[in-house]
Amino acid sequence: MTLKRTLPNGTEVWLREQTEGDRAVLTELFAGLSQRSRNLRFMAGVPAQLPPTLLDILDAADGRNHVGLIAVRRGRAVGAARYIRVAEDGSEADVAVTVADELQGHGLGRLMLRQLMQRAAASGIDRLRFEMLAENRAARSLAGSFGASLRSDGQITVAVVRTHPEIEPVAA
Repeated sequence: MTLKRTLPNGTEVWLREQTEGDRAVLTELFAGLSQRSRNLRFMAGVPAQLPPTLLDILDAADGRNHVGLIAVRRGRAVGAARYIRVAEDGSEADVAVTVADELQGHGLGRLMLRQLMQRAAASGIDRLRFEMLAENRAARSLAGSFGASLRSDGQITVAVVRTHPEIEPVAA
């Protein structure tokens, strides 16, 4: 799957599935993020050079239980999104979306999440679960724009979005 898309601001990006061999692409993307963006993404202080164990997790997309998407602009990764199946019955997955600082707020996260939701629904996943810092307004807004139920303890917010919106909402 490779899709060419135009963001609302006119920026053209290509979306493609993450494949084996994308470790260097992911390394470069995360190294290029601001410290604040890395903190919001990983909910902790993470260095620009991600630890090998974290890269191992990010690089383990198998196309079924761990699906990753890479957004590319002008030959450089500008976004990554993934879900990892977690539910015993396989109907729920954790999701994460990362957008390069220069494209944040321009619709790339929404585009990648929409693609992941379609892929998840086709794979029998009913719910995508986000866990984020409560201060991450952009992530809360993104999840909310897809009708997610939100629950927060003031530090951490958990959002659950249905991959089939016509099904009744999930109680948080």
